[in-house]
Amino acid sequence: MIPEADVVAFVRRWQKEDWGAPSFFELTFGMALNHFVRSACDIVVLETGMGGRLDSTNVIPTAEVCAITNIGLDHLQFLGPDIRSIAKEKAGILKDGVPVVLGSMRPEAQSEILAAALRTSSEMHFALEGAKDMPFRTVEEESPVDAVNRSTAFALLKVLLLAGWTCPRTAMEEGLWNHTAHAGQQGRWQVLPNPEHPRVVLDGAHNVDGVKLVVDKLKLLCQKRSGQLHVVWGAVEDKELGSLLSSLPSDARFHWCQADIPRALPARTLQATAAELGLPGGCFDHVIPAYRHALNTAQPEDIIWVGGSLFVVGNLLRDLDQKSPRNAGA
Repeated sequence: MIPEADVVAFVRRWQKEDWGAPSFFELTFGMALNHFVRSACDIVVLETGMGGRLDSTNVIPTAEVCAITNIGLDHLQFLGPDIRSIAKEKAGILKDGVPVVLGSMRPEAQSEILAAALRTSSEMHFALEGAKDMPFRTVEEESPVDAVNRSTAFALLKVLLLAGWTCPRTAMEEGLWNHTAHAGQQGRWQVLPNPEHPRVVLDGAHNVDGVKLVVDKLKLLCQKRSGQLHVVWGAVEDKELGSLLSSLPSDARFHWCQADIPRALPARTLQATAAELGLPGGCFDHVIPAYRHALNTAQPEDIIWVGGSLFVVGNLLRDLDQKSPRNAGA
């Protein structure tokens, strides 16, 4: 992790040297690259912020390998109205002669990426084809997208091995199956340790594909516990709200809220739109009051899902006193 002092020094340098008005993503990406260089990193994993072709991360001229995971409908006003349009933008990260790993995805998305790979003379590797060689373990508490993402990561590692990188099999397995602990990842099917309270799951899935997967797993969990699902939910303004809300279960109890960021969709707007779709619920200006209300109304066997945006999850983790969740924000 970058030290806080380095973040402060970088921001002061930006303010002093007048680099214009970069976006938050552009500024933090520049700070990250500067940190990687100063730290003499051997290998860097870059994830695009949005799309690919025009993304800040695409200034990097080449790579060891590129990967594209499942493509859903998201950021439509920037990337295009359909899967094919979005796939073309994603395929903009392909580099001349650099191999590409494809995760599980829709046929129309795959066809666009294959066409782009022909233009860049990129060798294709399909993650699901190599998944059969991956060692198997049973994991109870993990994100519903972990299994497919694990197969993509495994395919990436195999490509790096072919390129001459050294990675012991034991290290590969440790990383693939314990990635959350090693990466410190939060907000993806993160279960809070509150045994005396309802089960609380944090998951920031924020497009239709991701939300449907999370909802399906939550339904199974509710059936297993014979409990009610409570949803503490907020969104950002650039989402296609109708289809997203239509993916939520109508029999849940909703607690609408908004994250503490400029891009947050106002909770009252979210509440009104949801009510039109038959999803009534309370309205809260911040995440913690919505979460506290869900805790106070839920039964011990119930499930509380906090999601809709990683910003919502982030606000909760920032403000939550996990030792006394019912008093959080009071």
